[in-house]
Order: sequence, then C-alpha cells, then structure tokens
Amino acid sequence: MTMENVRPAAPVAPWQGGKSKLARTLIERIERIPHKTYVEPFVGMGGVFLRRGFRPRLEVANDLNGEIVNLFRILQRHHPQLMDVMRFQLASRREFDRLRKTDPKTLTDLERAARFLYLQRLALGG
Repeated sequence: MTMENVRPAAPVAPWQGGKSKLARTLIERIERIPHKTYVEPFVGMGGVFLRRGFRPRLEVANDLNGEIVNLFRILQRHHPQLMDVMRFQLASRREFDRLRKTDPKTLTDLERAARFLYLQRLALGG
C-alpha cells in the first residue's frame, strides 16, 4: 500500500453541520486503518478530507450539493481566476442579499463558485 504524506489544509469556508469538531478524531481513526482508497461521500467544505496528513493512491470526494462540487472544480482548475473575481468583493448586506437572490443557473461556473464562497463566508456561522 502506498500512502503519501501531504500537508493538511484548512477548509475553504465554514459549513453548517460540518465535521470541524470531529475532524481530529475522525482523521486519527482513518489513518490507523491501512487503505488504498479513500472515499468521502459528503465532503462539504472538506473539514476531514483536506486536513488528513496522508493520501492514498486513490481519493474520491463527492457531495450532493452541486455548488460545492462546482467550487472544488473551479479551485482545482481555475484558482487564479477565482481569486481575481473574489479580490474586490465588498462585504455588505445589499451585496449579500443580491447574490442570495441571484439564480446560480444564470451564472458561469466561475461566477457560481465566487457567489457560493461569498455567501458561505458571510452567512451565519461563516
């Protein structure tokens, strides 16, 4: 079995119902079990997935929420462009409400990711 050491990372944003409080315990248990594949069906913002210190040969991260899947795809493939879009966003009630009311289906994938991340960071618990 090949496990690669990786530097743990913090999740992109908080997530209501996330596993942040359980992450350390879950990761300790996961890493005690030899495995070649790691599958996380409810990745959320990656509270466990990103904090692991070892990576097996195959990893699968999934979530029912398409906005999360889109965000991770954009982070993987278009990180610099997302940072450019996010750089000058204003934190205001008016902008929050405008983005909350915007139908994500009317946006590009990059705009959807920026909208989702903005709302997550500024929402209650963000």
